[in-house]
Amino acid sequence: MRTDPEKQLRSILETVETLGACRICFHDFYRHILEYIPDVPLFHQNRYCMSMKKMFPEQTQRCIRFDRNAVVRHLELHPGQFFKLCPFQVLELVVPVRKEGALCGVVFLGPFRAAAPLPPDSLITTPKGLPRPVPEQLPPLDRQGMEHLANLGYMLSCCISEIIRDMEQPPAAAPAGRKALIEQFISTNFNKGITLGMLAEFLNLSESRTSRLLKEYFDAGLTELVNRQRLNYAINTLQRAEVSARIAAQRAGFGSVEYFHRLFRRETGMTPQEYRKRHQRSER
Repeated sequence: MRTDPEKQLRSILETVETLGACRICFHDFYRHILEYIPDVPLFHQNRYCMSMKKMFPEQTQRCIRFDRNAVVRHLELHPGQFFKLCPFQVLELVVPVRKEGALCGVVFLGPFRAAAPLPPDSLITTPKGLPRPVPEQLPPLDRQGMEHLANLGYMLSCCISEIIRDMEQPPAAAPAGRKALIEQFISTNFNKGITLGMLAEFLNLSESRTSRLLKEYFDAGLTELVNRQRLNYAINTLQRAEVSARIAAQRAGFGSVEYFHRLFRRETGMTPQEYRKRHQRSER
């Protein structure tokens, strides 16, 4: 019997906050987490951040841009978790959450005051244009504390990914038919190099039989079905995250950015850049 994912995740979050003496904040790019717990904290609502934003309201957008732009760009270079020091000199651990290897959200654990040199892969910004904040009121985080928090962050990321994966699996008591198995296989592997032979092996069928089933169930070939899934993923990426069309195409599994642009324009009537400007929603 499945555990209630909302209750399970809330219990995990409370445990991590207690053990890490921190608050947790989410940036849920594709609504994977919000699907299960719709009222998770999406804002930095700790007392220090709220007081800084109240003192410097004109800097709020700078804070938002830092979390959405600089953090996401840093993740392209450092796909694992890392520490960040924001313009207000708040130290937090950034924990990426992935589904089948693809980034679907970020968890922030903090706030702290840096009491030791940060690891070399940390994201650090200086408070230019701001009177230098005085974060002494924040709890200090030394090297040992950073290691402890990093371990908690890793466990939290694994737990969230497992909950997402478990919820998207079909119930064991109701085996899926071949059509559902095909959809499941494509949904799981669309950003990889899927071949008809791989799908046939998954279904334990010949390639010719598999090809006929695709035509029968979907009136389409494997390439068209995979491209649909990749395009939908790229569209969600452009809506939820500040990344370039090239990065969106790569994450979706397109080998050619030029082909991605042609397909995108054919299906949406606009370029990826035009689509993002029109449809992107703020996460705050």
